[in-house]
Amino acid sequence: MKKLLLALALGLSTAASAHAQAANYAGAWTLDMARSHGLPPYYSQVKSHRLDITQDAAHLDVGVQVDILGHTDSLSFVYNLDGSETDTQTSIRMQNGPVPVPTKLKAAVTDGGMHITIARTIPMGDHPFTGVTTEDWSLSADGRTLTVHRVDDSPRGQMVADMVFSKD
Repeated sequence: MKKLLLALALGLSTAASAHAQAANYAGAWTLDMARSHGLPPYYSQVKSHRLDITQDAAHLDVGVQVDILGHTDSLSFVYNLDGSETDTQTSIRMQNGPVPVPTKLKAAVTDGGMHITIARTIPMGDHPFTGVTTEDWSLSADGRTLTVHRVDDSPRGQMVADMVFSKD
């Protein structure tokens, strides 16, 4: 009986740890604008949007390059895969150019892929605004398509987009 309980406990812990492992998102990805839906209007001026992702057991490192009107915005987001929050600084494009803002990053492995939260404190006169972006990532069965369901809360309201990336 003890052996049966031990085997059952080991089986459950193995299943739980396998269940909690993140899918492998590593690689270079290019946004397929034709297959994406709900992109913000400024995407009509975007020439390309790329993700360069590296990943290990502890971190997901996402490099983002967006070529808009001949300028390339490059950002880097490093997420802890243990679900802990990271305090960092990222840039946002304002009327006078890029502005660094305090940012909190969090990633959580889910059954369907990954849930990411990006919270940025944006200067707005005397009343800073915390804009929150959530992303739910899922990979196709062959691992060649990354779909990102993105929700942005901003002073202008909520924007929802489904962004489809193809692996290079």
